[in-house]
Amino acid sequence: MAYAKGLAHKEQARGGFYLLTILLTPESKGTVRLASTDPRVDPCIDLNYLAAPADSARIRHVLRLTTRIAECLGSQGYDLERAEAPPADVDGVTLDKHVSDQGCTTYHYASTCARGPAFGHDLIFRGTRNLRVADASALPEVPAAHIQAPTVVFTQKCADVMLYKGW
Repeated sequence: MAYAKGLAHKEQARGGFYLLTILLTPESKGTVRLASTDPRVDPCIDLNYLAAPADSARIRHVLRLTTRIAECLGSQGYDLERAEAPPADVDGVTLDKHVSDQGCTTYHYASTCARGPAFGHDLIFRGTRNLRVADASALPEVPAAHIQAPTVVFTQKCADVMLYKGW
């Protein structure tokens, strides 16, 4: 989950930097379910953000930290324009409401297809003969990094398996 929707709409003429708060390794788990047997119908996606209390606690902690960093930079003479961030000493309820109002996703879905119940080491989706899982959904855990490199590894493994087994 990322924070601060409004930053994308700020004027970029001045230059500057952002202190962007992102929860890279959430404990909360969402779901992806089929909405229909029709493959043209979008699936039902429940992101279930901040369902685990530890996730909210971590977001509150890092928001207070980044706000203190910004305040420290401001006290040293840096001309900072405050974005949607609340004061560092705001109470937890107000901070949680702020996160709820301003939080957004980075849209790098990963780890939505569990190995074992859904597919095996050959990456074939259970109950099918040739449907393979070869994207970020196959990652066992959400990585604390961009998902491009591990996704390339999975797609390469899928290609190797297909070549080795002759599809």
